Amino acid sequence: AAENELNLCMVSSQTQWLNPLVAEEREFQSLTALVYEGLFYIDDDYKPQNNLVESCDIDGANWLITLRTDVYFHDGTPVTAYDVEATINEILRLAANGEGQYSQLKYIIKSVSINNTNSLLITMNRPYYGNYFALTFPILPASQVQAQNPVGSGPYKVDSFVPGSHLHLSVNPYWRERTPVIEYISVSFKERNSMLLEEY
Repeated sequence: AAENELNLCMVSSQTQWLNPLVAEEREFQSLTALVYEGLFYIDDDYKPQNNLVESCDIDGANWLITLRTDVYFHDGTPVTAYDVEATINEILRLAANGEGQYSQLKYIIKSVSINNTNSLLITMNRPYYGNYFALTFPILPASQVQAQNPVGSGPYKVDSFVPGSHLHLSVNPYWRERTPVIEYISVSFKERNSMLLEEY
């Protein structure tokens, strides 16, 4: 492989689509974390940091969140408060049925309301610093929250995904930070660990 390419092998036999709200395999989430982003991220010191958020004003259980204006999904559309609202509502809809990767949010978020295109109010069930850690779920476009393979805003976009076969990623052309050194990531999926050894 060239210096700007990374080839990987991993076990994946259950994942049929990339939507991170209904993830099935924990290991697979390390891949989708390259494609999708949350409002906040947890740094190496396990402290929450702004990610898609420009500012966050907390008044008790009310969190007024203002989004960055330089964040775009892989299709070139800007990330807005409407996308955050739709993602939260989809997570809560799934959670009401006991489904979804982020179902614990039903115990944390009481409601969400739009302030304007770039800001929204999230009302928590109670004031708690740990709410930061809950707001790391991936944000999807409002029109794609139930899509099998929605676009994200992370550093890599999906070029090709065939379940049980492969996932090909390349650098997001709208990425706001420094361009990653590795421009292409190619992952081959195997059914069992023993099959990984046969690759090497």
